[in-house]
Amino acid sequence: MPDLTPPVSDSKDPSRGPYRQGECLSGAPLRTIEAIAMLTGTRGFADVTLADLIAEADIARATFYKHFRDMKDCLLKAQRHYAQVLLEELEERPGNLWSTLATFASRNPHALAILAEVQVAGEEASLDQHDEIRDRLAAVLREDAKARPRPDLPPGLLVGTVMRVLARQGRQHVTNPAVLSKHIEQWLACYTVEQASTRWQELRFHDSITTLEMDWPSDSTALEAPDDKRLRSRRTFQARKLAILRAVIHTVEQRGYEHTTVREIAAAAGVSREVFYIHYTDKVAAFRAIHEIVFGDVMALCMRAFAQAAEWPEQVWRSGHVFASYFASHPTLARFTFVDSLTSGPASAKHQLDSYMTAFMAFLDPSDRSGAQPAMYWTAQLIAAVIFELGYQVLRADRSSQFAAQLPFATYFTLAPFLGYEAANRFVERKLHELESQASS
Repeated sequence: MPDLTPPVSDSKDPSRGPYRQGECLSGAPLRTIEAIAMLTGTRGFADVTLADLIAEADIARATFYKHFRDMKDCLLKAQRHYAQVLLEELEERPGNLWSTLATFASRNPHALAILAEVQVAGEEASLDQHDEIRDRLAAVLREDAKARPRPDLPPGLLVGTVMRVLARQGRQHVTNPAVLSKHIEQWLACYTVEQASTRWQELRFHDSITTLEMDWPSDSTALEAPDDKRLRSRRTFQARKLAILRAVIHTVEQRGYEHTTVREIAAAAGVSREVFYIHYTDKVAAFRAIHEIVFGDVMALCMRAFAQAAEWPEQVWRSGHVFASYFASHPTLARFTFVDSLTSGPASAKHQLDSYMTAFMAFLDPSDRSGAQPAMYWTAQLIAAVIFELGYQVLRADRSSQFAAQLPFATYFTLAPFLGYEAANRFVERKLHELESQASS
C-alpha cells in the first residue's frame, strides 16, 4: 500500500524544521507571532510586510531580528506555537477532538487559519510543517478512536478537512463552538462504524481505474504548456491573456507567490508590464482568472458526464472520474488548484472553495433537496473540503498522475451521507467488480 504521509524535513535548523514540543514564547516574541497570525489570517502571508508586522506587534525592527531571521521564520514559529497550544488543550480534554478543535477555532480563528491552510507556496519547510501538525492531530484522533466506533475515513484526511472547514467558518464569523461541533459530528456519523468493519482508514490507489483519454478544453491545455513561443509571439488579445496566465502559474511554481513580481510575470509572458495591467489589475486578479478557466472547464466536463447517466450514484461516479482525469492530465493546474492558489490570501481561498462548494450542490442527491438545507450546505462544504485535502495529499505524495485511482474513495465519501454507509460501499464494490470483469474479458 503506498504511503501518503509526506516526508518530514531533516533540517538541523530548529527554526525551519517541523513542529517541536517544548517551545514557549512570551513578551515581544509572543506579541509578534500573535500579530503575524492575525495579519496572515486576515490578508494572507504574501500581503504582510515587515513594517505592518512590527507596527501591529508594537516592537522595534531590531527586536524583531533579535528573535526571528525573517518573516517566514516568524510564521513557522507562530504555527509551531499554536500547534503546541492546541495539542495541550487536546491533552486536557481527551476524547473530545472535534469540540476542542471547534472551541480553539472560535477563540483563535486566525491561529487556526495559519495551521489549516498552506500559507507559503514552494517552501518545503512550510509544507512539511503544515503536514506534521496535521499528522500529530491525526495521531490524537487514532488514540481517541481505539475504544469506540470511529468514522471510516483516513484520520489525516479527516483532520485536514475539518481544519479547512473551521478556518473557513472563522473567516465568515461563524464561531459558535457548539454549532460547529454539532454539524461536524452529524456529518461524521454518516461514516461511523464498528472498528472491525472499517475499510477506508488508509488512502489506497486503485490501479484498475485509469485516467480517461479526452479532448481537453483548449484554454486548459494552453495553461498547462510549459512554454509556447508561438503563443507568446501572437498579438491577439486572447493569446496575450493566456500567455500571461501561463507565466503566472509557472513563475509562482518556481518562486512562490510572495516572491513573484508582475515584472517577472510579464517577462516570462513576453509582454510589457503595461500590457499585463491592461489585462489584470494585480497578481490576485490573474490568480482568479486562472481559477475561473480551470473551474469553468472542469465543471463543464463534469456536468456533461453527470448528465449521461440515469441514476444518481452512477452520475457521481462518472463525473468524479472526469474530475480526477482532468487533474491527472494537467498536473501543473492540479498543483496550482490544490496548493499554490491558496497562498494568494484568504479572500482568494474563500472564493475558490465557495465556487466548488456551490457547484458540488448540483451533484448531490436531488432527493434530499426539499429537506434540511443547513444539512445540505454543511455536507457540500465538507465534501468540497475533503476533495481539496485529498488533492493536496495526493500531490504531496507525488502521485498526481494517479488522481483517478482515488475514484472509489471519492465516490464513497460523496454517497454515504445520502445512501448510508453500507449502500455506498456496495455501489463502489459493484463498480470495482465491473472494472475487473472488463479487464479480464
